[in-house]
Amino acid sequence: MSAGFVELCAHSWYSFGAGASSPAELVDRAGYYGYPTLGLTDVSNLCGALDFVQECRSAGIGAVLGADLTVREGDRMGPVTFIAENGAGYSNLCRLISLAYVTGGRTTPVLDVRFLEPHAEGLIALLGDPDGLLAADISAGHWSMAEGRAKQYAGWFGAGSVFLGLQQHLAHGDTVRNERMSQLAERCRLGCVATNAPWYHDTSRARLHDSLTAMRMNSSLSEIRNSLKVNCNYDLQTRDVMEQRLRKYPESLTNTLVLAERCSNFSALDFVTSSYRFPDVPTPPGHDAQSWLERLCEESAARRYGGVDRRVRERLDEEFELIRKHGLAGFFLVYHRVVELAREVMLELGWGHQETPLEWLPPGRGRGSSVSMLVGYLIGLSHVDPLDYGLALDRFLSSESTSMPDIDLDFPRDIRERLILRIIEEWGWDHAVLTGMFPTYKARGVIRGLGKALGLPPDELPGYAELVKRPGWDRLFALADSLQGFPKGVAQHPGGMLLSSTALTDFMPVQPAAIAGRYIGQWDKESVDDAGMQAVRLVRNRTGVEPDLSRIDYREKDVFDDLGRGDTVGVFQVESAAQMQTIVRMHPEDIYELALESPRYALA
Repeated sequence: MSAGFVELCAHSWYSFGAGASSPAELVDRAGYYGYPTLGLTDVSNLCGALDFVQECRSAGIGAVLGADLTVREGDRMGPVTFIAENGAGYSNLCRLISLAYVTGGRTTPVLDVRFLEPHAEGLIALLGDPDGLLAADISAGHWSMAEGRAKQYAGWFGAGSVFLGLQQHLAHGDTVRNERMSQLAERCRLGCVATNAPWYHDTSRARLHDSLTAMRMNSSLSEIRNSLKVNCNYDLQTRDVMEQRLRKYPESLTNTLVLAERCSNFSALDFVTSSYRFPDVPTPPGHDAQSWLERLCEESAARRYGGVDRRVRERLDEEFELIRKHGLAGFFLVYHRVVELAREVMLELGWGHQETPLEWLPPGRGRGSSVSMLVGYLIGLSHVDPLDYGLALDRFLSSESTSMPDIDLDFPRDIRERLILRIIEEWGWDHAVLTGMFPTYKARGVIRGLGKALGLPPDELPGYAELVKRPGWDRLFALADSLQGFPKGVAQHPGGMLLSSTALTDFMPVQPAAIAGRYIGQWDKESVDDAGMQAVRLVRNRTGVEPDLSRIDYREKDVFDDLGRGDTVGVFQVESAAQMQTIVRMHPEDIYELALESPRYALA
């Protein structure tokens, strides 16, 4: 009778410098093999977790999430695999990964063993990796040390949540190690679990996996031969192959199904969606978020318009009602607080004066549909008066809106660099992080990196296009084609940040950035553009008057006369040769005509 098997410990290209397949490729192959469930345990990160979950959902396959972490015990260290059984386990896994980076090292994360016991709830620990401490102990015949370690993990995680892994890649030592692991499991009354711990979905990627390893170690394949896998059997295998290779240990195969079932009621995507909370902003005594936001807007409106007339009153009441209905008062106050912090930085840089109202000289620039909100204009999120331009609310927020509104705030580089640190200081490194991004391999970098891995002459690389048919070079080009688009690692987004009242480390690992004081979340977001406002300082220095940028006349005749003559050097978006020619022909007389002339130019 078939024992059954599902792979719980696959690695994707998010195991940077080792994984040689995308999550989609792994899921597609698992579906082809008829797997009801697939597990992903990338090295020291959950960067591909949500991508993997979505791929599994599309394929109708259950998703199990975990990670391989290097655990340090005294002066020894080795990998241990942790799998999240439920929400508590997923949160603990995120915290452990974060701790590995924060305390162990930004580029070589290592988790001290002392962190395991306090973060064991909801996690399943898989010991027995061929490179792990347990495997080393039993291989050396140190049974008492191995038994002590296994029982220690059982004490932390519970005997039912610790399993010894069995792997059979037809490599020297696999058979003996599996026999000893099985014996140790019996002595400690623990279960065994089978895994092929694949690094790619198909054997055709074995060479790419080796090359990635060499590139990560900045060496050639020949120089790191002892660090490479001994064969190409580290792919996602069929049930039949796994049942044949580990037929002496049928329980280890069945246990993969048992663990998959235990994890089946947990969805990381649903958990993350329900876990996130907007950051809290303190309000004065006697006010909640809604009443304080309304108070700020009323005071600003009095300054802006000289009072709250019927037109302003009707628009504010409409917006307040929408904000109240969708529970967005705290959302707007968070943005207001960010703008206040940016203003503090702006004043420190010598831009503006303390007595100038925030809404008069906002330090950042809102853009997109968010400029249609009068509330945003009044609390410094935008410099565009939506009443003056008759901007409708529906595109940004309506009574039928079901998703969170999107507010883009752009800051000058000098402000942004300091503001990032100020925000982290305000909310804490585990509540305020930079969004991650994943740079990918590009053609030239791929050729140079693979060329070194394959030991090809570096002096010939600049002319590689002529070498495609030479021996050795043909392998390079074949590998380069497979590698393009692979993520190289985690980098920081240029300016996007995540803020949360719930610790971000409850549902997303966080790691230090290359720049001191910054932290990166292990998920990526779309990029945002930079904006500049240094012209304000120049105007003040020359005229002694600080302009109210929120009251700029967008129909100023002298400005548009200059533009109509093609005098656009240094003017963003309209300084190219093509724009100079077009603007002279069209001679726009206000910002609306300018927007028609330049499709990229935006009112916001």
